[in-house]
Amino acid sequence: MRLRALFAALLVAIKIAGRVLPASGLYVVSGLAGAMDVDAITLSLTSGSASPGRTTVALIVALLTNTVFKSALVLVVARGPLRRHIAVAAVAMVLVGAASTVLALG
Repeated sequence: MRLRALFAALLVAIKIAGRVLPASGLYVVSGLAGAMDVDAITLSLTSGSASPGRTTVALIVALLTNTVFKSALVLVVARGPLRRHIAVAAVAMVLVGAASTVLALG
């Protein structure tokens, strides 16, 4: 039930963002939604009318935001070697995501 409500809210947010901020609204919504969960934004984007390129970049934005947010939580809470391992993995994922975005934009 919660996922359906979030999915519906994201569909509305994507439509509004597309009208208010046509160039960047989709990415803003993806980043905000991705901070907590990527399932609903993934479903919302794949059922939308954005081009495949914009959808790909929006999904990458959501995934990178999710990775950074959750890694930051671990870095705040964890101690010792776990912090270092998470930091290294998060940096690697962000670099790969950034490279993917560049490739997706062509």
